[in-house]
Amino acid sequence: MKLIKKISIFSVLSFVPLIQDKIFAYPVIIGASDVSNLQGVNRNYLIAIAPDGQGSWKKIPLQIEEVEDDAAIVFRAPTKILPLRAEHPHPGTNDPFEGKLDTVHRLLLEDDTFGVCTDKCQSELQQQAKILCNNQNNSSIFPATRIDLNFLKKTAFVVNCKSKQQSDFKSTVAVDLEKRVFKATEFSYTYRSKKDILLDKITFQPDNVEVLGPSELQVYLKPKYLVNMHFEDKDLISRVTSVTQGSVGAGVEVAFSLKVLGFKINSQICCDVSVFKDSLYFPVMLDLPFEGSSFQKGSGLFYGLNYAGDIDKDIKIYAPKLGESKEEDSTHPGSTLMIRTQGKVMAVAFRNAKKGASDSVAPSLANPEDLKTLGFPKVKTKFGLFYDVTTLKKGFHNFNVWFYVGKESNADQLLEYGKYGIRFKTSPLR
Repeated sequence: MKLIKKISIFSVLSFVPLIQDKIFAYPVIIGASDVSNLQGVNRNYLIAIAPDGQGSWKKIPLQIEEVEDDAAIVFRAPTKILPLRAEHPHPGTNDPFEGKLDTVHRLLLEDDTFGVCTDKCQSELQQQAKILCNNQNNSSIFPATRIDLNFLKKTAFVVNCKSKQQSDFKSTVAVDLEKRVFKATEFSYTYRSKKDILLDKITFQPDNVEVLGPSELQVYLKPKYLVNMHFEDKDLISRVTSVTQGSVGAGVEVAFSLKVLGFKINSQICCDVSVFKDSLYFPVMLDLPFEGSSFQKGSGLFYGLNYAGDIDKDIKIYAPKLGESKEEDSTHPGSTLMIRTQGKVMAVAFRNAKKGASDSVAPSLANPEDLKTLGFPKVKTKFGLFYDVTTLKKGFHNFNVWFYVGKESNADQLLEYGKYGIRFKTSPLR
C-alpha cells in the first residue's frame, strides 16, 4: 500500500473610498494534451496573456510542471532542498525533454487573471501577442491555445512567442518548514510534525481562527482468504524533501514510508502538496494488492475530519451517505463539504485524480456508527469520507483532497470547483 497525501481593493473615486470584495484566485490545471498544438515547443517560449477588461491586454502568471501518475510532481530545480532528499532516488537536474513541452507536463494559470473576450478580442490576439512577446518580426504568426472557463465565462491564451521569455511572476504563498505551515492568502494549513504531513489544523487568516483538524486516515483491507491488513496514521511517515516556488503556487515534495512490525518499508519520494493563493491540495494514493472483488464488505479507506464549530449548522454535505445511492448529480467521482463560518466559506473536495475514470474511487459520507456496522475499526473523528475498494481493480488508485476558501458571494463558484474542478474548453489557434 502506498498512501500520501501530491484584498480588499481600495479605489478612490471623487475622493470617496470604495471598498470592493477581495478577488479570490484558484488554479486552472491544464494537461499538455489540452494544448496539443503547443507540444514540442520550448517551454520558456510560452507565455499566458488575457484581455484586462479596460481595452488593453496583459501577461498573466503561467507555471509549467512535470507530472507523474496524475499526482506526483517532478521538481528538477527546487527552491529549497532538504538533506533527506539525498537519501532517496530523486529526479535529476537534467531535463529528459530538453526544455520542450511534452505529454507529461501540466500548465497552471490563475482563474482571476482571465478576461472577457469578445470577437474583437479574438481578432486582436496576434497583434497583442507580438507586443507582449516583445517580438520585432513583422511576419511572425504566433501559435496559441485559447482557454475558456466554463463557470466564469472568461478567457486567456497560451502563446508560443518563438523566443525565450523572461518570467515576470512569483507566487506569494508561503511554506514555513520550521512552523510546519503552508500559508495561502486567506487560510493556513498546519501539519502534525516533521515526520507527518497529515492535517493538524486549518485556520482562517488573518484572525487565526481554527476551522478544521486534526484529520484521521485509516486503511482496512479484509481479503477473503488472507489475514486482514490495517494501517493507521501512526504507521505512516511522510516528510518534506524539497520546496519549489512557482509563479502560480508552491510545490512541496514529500517522501513516504510505511512502518510494519517496527520495520520501515517502501521508503520513497512520492508526490507533492500544492499550495495556491486561496486553495491547496494533497494527493492520496492507494496501491491495491488484489482485485477489489477479493476483499470483503467493509474494506476501504477512511479520511476523517474534526470540525471546531457546529457540524449540523455550519456544514452542508454534497455526498451520498454510506449505504445509500448517490444523489442525482452523480457524474463526478467525488464529494464536497461546504463549510460556512466566521464570514467565510470553505469547500473541502474529494475528487478522483483522473478525469472520467471508469473505476473511480467514489467516496461516501460516514460517521463512527456507520463504520461500526461495516466492521471497520474504531475511528476517532466526528465524520469523514469512506472509500469502498471492493469494486476497484488491482493496482494504483489516487484521489485529491482539495481545500478552497472564499466568501458567501462566491459560494456557488466554490461548490462548482469542489465537485468538478475548474472546467474549461481549449481551442488551438494558428
